[in-house]
Amino acid sequence: MSLFRSVELPCPSCNVAVAFDLSDSINADRRPDLRDEVLARTFQEEACPSCGTKFRVDPEFSYVETGAGLWIAVYPSSRLADWSSLETESRETFDRTFGVAGFDDLSPRLVFGWEAFHEKLVIQGAGLNDASVEIAKIILIRESEDDIRDPSEFELRMLGTDGQDMEFGWFQIAGELLIERTIVQRALIDEIDAAEETWQELRADLTAGSFVDIARMMLAAK
Repeated sequence: MSLFRSVELPCPSCNVAVAFDLSDSINADRRPDLRDEVLARTFQEEACPSCGTKFRVDPEFSYVETGAGLWIAVYPSSRLADWSSLETESRETFDRTFGVAGFDDLSPRLVFGWEAFHEKLVIQGAGLNDASVEIAKIILIRESEDDIRDPSEFELRMLGTDGQDMEFGWFQIAGELLIERTIVQRALIDEIDAAEETWQELRADLTAGSFVDIARMMLAAK
């Protein structure tokens, strides 16, 4: 079941109250239209009736799509520093709800912010392994001539793929502002998946919990 609550929030431009139906949980098996809204980046977005400014409320809900093998705990990007405790908390929630026979194919995940959530759906829709995508990001960062960006301020997200190329984008976490795009051949994922021993230790580190994200390692190293 998808659960919502009605609230009024002030417009960031003119301070007029705007009505929102905010989600506490999404069941995309029953409401595939909500998945479509997330992918279109319109979910939980409203326009101010006074000045017309569109704005989006930070996410904080659970998402389940058993047909795709997904269960995702979604938190605002402002909670990223709490990833370790929220990983434990969300795993306990998952175990209470789905820790019974019949849900063996359901993989719990933890994400922070709209773009991280959007990315998980893109990866699943493309038939890719999310840990392999994170390894691809590490390769891209290592090969970049730019200084490594602070993971508490910037994030690299997969935006989509046409089957041959993958598009990634660097976002400024505050405001989720896209600042740079990068195109990478889809074959990179195939190479990563084929070289199991090369990436075995790194893959184990990335999948040590439900927060399958390079920020897991980069923040821990700070």
